Amino acid sequence: MKDDQALLARVKARVMKAIREQATSRPANPQVVRLGDAAGWETVAAGIERKMFWSADEVRSCLVRVAPGTTVPGHLHEVDEECLVLAGSCRIGPDIELRTGDFHVGRRGTWHGDAYTETGATLYLRGSPVL
Repeated sequence: MKDDQALLARVKARVMKAIREQATSRPANPQVVRLGDAAGWETVAAGIERKMFWSADEVRSCLVRVAPGTTVPGHLHEVDEECLVLAGSCRIGPDIELRTGDFHVGRRGTWHGDAYTETGATLYLRGSPVL
């Protein structure tokens, strides 16, 4: 429990630092992306749709909808990749199962096996380019 709280505190601190840095280094240009809007979704592979929020340098943030029964090939993380499950569930490799509300960090330089969802899932991803 303490480890979870410490991780959440570190993630929050990182997010708040990034927000402060962007606010001071770039002109204000608010952007709002709404989950329910049909606009902005693109098919990136069979059973996988993406709605891009932000892209700067090597980091992207987006929503990803994965259809039931879809497998996403394993990959190497070129940057830290944060994944928050907003709906549904998925399995990453043989050992990690994520459900609604779960959070996972794929650290830079690490590899994970195929990700699979039986139920379908909606994910918030921040990090490496998605497919």
